[in-house]
Amino acid sequence: KCGTTVSYNNSHVIYKNQMIGISSKIDYSNGITRGGELKIAFECSFNRTGATEYASWEVKGAAIVERVTGEGSLRFLLDIYEDATYANKVVNFPFQLTLNANINMQVTLDSLDPDQSLGVVRIQAKDSETEEDGNLSYDLVKEGCIVDSTFKFIETDSNLQPHSDPKSKRFIFKAFSFLDSQTPIYIHAVIKVCSLSDNSFGCTDLCTKSRRKRFVEVSSELNGEQFHIYQGPIVPSHLVEIREDCVAGQFLHEDNGTQESDCTWNDCVEGQFLDQTTGCTDCPADQWSAAANSDPTCTACPTGKGVASGAGTQESDCTWNDCVEGQFLDQTTGCTDCPADQWSAAANSDPTCTACPTGKGVASGAGTQESDCTLKEDKQGDNQNYSDAAALKVSLNFLVVLLFAVNKNI
Repeated sequence: KCGTTVSYNNSHVIYKNQMIGISSKIDYSNGITRGGELKIAFECSFNRTGATEYASWEVKGAAIVERVTGEGSLRFLLDIYEDATYANKVVNFPFQLTLNANINMQVTLDSLDPDQSLGVVRIQAKDSETEEDGNLSYDLVKEGCIVDSTFKFIETDSNLQPHSDPKSKRFIFKAFSFLDSQTPIYIHAVIKVCSLSDNSFGCTDLCTKSRRKRFVEVSSELNGEQFHIYQGPIVPSHLVEIREDCVAGQFLHEDNGTQESDCTWNDCVEGQFLDQTTGCTDCPADQWSAAANSDPTCTACPTGKGVASGAGTQESDCTWNDCVEGQFLDQTTGCTDCPADQWSAAANSDPTCTACPTGKGVASGAGTQESDCTLKEDKQGDNQNYSDAAALKVSLNFLVVLLFAVNKNI
């Protein structure tokens, strides 16, 4: 019920399920979740033959075994340590190691029974968290015997004193990876609980005992009270994608990175150039660049043309700048001086200039406003002639009046 699955192996019936804790009671009552739930997977196993004495619940790094008949419980721990001092446990996973580096581990039986001891039946590396799943495996210890050349049990502590705790086993081996595979590695341990007072079926010298008996007999004896536990994942560092360790805008080519300086900048998008200190940067005004630009500069727009900073993605994005006063915009050649007798104000983008009033003019390119237009020289001459004629007429009229007065007096 409740999603429990049942599976079988040679010796046990195994029930699997998971407990889910939802942070919101309201969401739970409505039968929904919005994330943030806690999931704890567990297993319950029973021997397929013989008297049932144990049921076990297993999570990564620990297994808790409760007696079905009688009282008491056992707890098994499998831990990875940072170094050979066995002072600091590894708590962050995946745990990264370079190939051939030492892996320091300890398996522990946590119980109140002073007569119990611990034996190691199997240490196996797999590409899966479970005993049943996975495609790749490698034995370090098998049927109590060391089968890996780099594996050894640690018999002394960091002070070179004998490690005499019968409820724990420390061991060390060299890190490795599976050939042609980038999968992480999980360490699985099958352990046996023994009695110190009765060593006839004890946990010491399991390898010698297994070699004295046929395989079937050994398996039957050792499987009597075996418990499984696992830890991991362990990831060889040469397989680790460390792109996330590069600063924003940088990436790391696969298998090429050993330090942060191996991170290289991504190619820039269009409208940017690559600054080796700060990364991709918008092109300055009046410059452009195409996509995938890794150059330290952008391309300048043609003379007389411009584009906003970061907006230039191709040369056609460059448009003619507005013309200065006294010019008009020719779409072929750019800004050009206004013809004679025409003017224009600043920031002119029109294709023409404004003509001066009739009779007025200005030199080419010199007209920046209408007041710059002045009377032309021929018009100034006409005005002068008119003024002279008017003055002559006034003089003649005065002379006539004077003569008339003189004649009258005579």
